[in-house]
Amino acid sequence: VQQQHALLFKSLLPEFQAHQHHHHHHHHKLPLLHTLSSRTMSTTTRVTAAEAESALQEGLHAREEILEDELDLMEEPAHIREARMAALRREMEALKTAKENKGGKLETITDEKTFLTVTTTVERVVCHFFHKDFRRCTLMNNRLEEVARHHFNTKFIRLDAETAPFIVNRLQVVVLPTLVCFVKGIAKDRVVGFDELGNSDDFTPRMLEARLARSGVITLQESEVSRTSHSIMGYAVKNDDSSDED
Repeated sequence: VQQQHALLFKSLLPEFQAHQHHHHHHHHKLPLLHTLSSRTMSTTTRVTAAEAESALQEGLHAREEILEDELDLMEEPAHIREARMAALRREMEALKTAKENKGGKLETITDEKTFLTVTTTVERVVCHFFHKDFRRCTLMNNRLEEVARHHFNTKFIRLDAETAPFIVNRLQVVVLPTLVCFVKGIAKDRVVGFDELGNSDDFTPRMLEARLARSGVITLQESEVSRTSHSIMGYAVKNDDSSDED
């Protein structure tokens, strides 16, 4: 049944276009959604794309110069120095990829057409179906943002279920939060609520990461490379540990 739904999903775009044309002037509400949480309002602080790009470039150049200066002052074997510089190059390449593909962060998708485009053209996608007033959806957003920071080759998106009745119906999303994992345009796996995360609000980003890795939509190896690069730069190790405990 899952494979049948997955294959059908890859050809949803024509059906969606017909649906969109037919219901162009109608506003849709979800028929019924069950939630595992109480409702609370939440807000998200955003920065513009230009600000983010400027900060990224300034940070890269500054950290590269600082590291090179420090290495010049250190007396260490050449092979260790080269290993440190290789780690820096890996990090810079990963950040470059993140900038180009909007990887390394959780992106909000605001319409169903964009959702279909992303999930059918990007090889690996994790989508969080959420409700803006559900507390557990806010918790999932926070944990997913932390996981996304270490996975540049997977696109992490979120879609407000109330704004996507066609997609929600076709994917049979009935519980929020729900994560759906797409690989090569096929919905391969899903994480419904917190049941597989200890059924507790206190699950850590590492627990979520391990669960997503089982679906093949991310790899734990990529995460370790990311964290190793950060540790060599010397600025993110404590943040990683503390965020896992929050």
